[in-house]
Amino acid sequence: MECPNCWLINPDTADQCDCGYSFKAQKMSVTDLDDNPPPTYCINCGAKAKVVAKFCHVCGSPVYRGTSSEMPSPSPSQPFPSTATPALDWYLAPWKKYAVFAGRARRKEFWLFYLGNVTIALGLGLSEGLFGIAAETDESVLALLFQFAVLVPSLAVAVRRMHDTDHSGWWLMIPIVGWVFCCTNGTRGANRFGADPI
Repeated sequence: MECPNCWLINPDTADQCDCGYSFKAQKMSVTDLDDNPPPTYCINCGAKAKVVAKFCHVCGSPVYRGTSSEMPSPSPSQPFPSTATPALDWYLAPWKKYAVFAGRARRKEFWLFYLGNVTIALGLGLSEGLFGIAAETDESVLALLFQFAVLVPSLAVAVRRMHDTDHSGWWLMIPIVGWVFCCTNGTRGANRFGADPI
């Protein structure tokens, strides 16, 4: 049985869908807040989206929960909040997935992580030079320790970046080809490595 609220397929004997829609109360509207969650609409194109969706599957804009008649329209005086992810969140995403080699990673996630790591390593090296911490050696101990710390998440995000371009992570073994794939745009929609990352 297909849920009219979120379009999930449920067993015929199910009393309630995973989204909360009650099959016993089919006469009730999907906007009834007691048993059923309100429908979800895109704030950009107005398309109805799944209840669990945060972004529209048509245009990628954020969604609005409520009836289409209540859906706010963008105006210059009250624009919708920005949906852009801050650069720090892109940098922290590979740290949150420290050793996750499955799935996909967008170009922005990969390159902001790489840029952040280079910036931090340079900052650590310069601070050691300015404060004379590494007076006996020419190498920065703090920068070397940081590079060891980022080794696993760097490999993981690089493998996920290969997956986004629908290539195996083993392509990283060929340096020039691996860097070319890291620069190319990922495949849109699902591929053999998983769903399209947001």
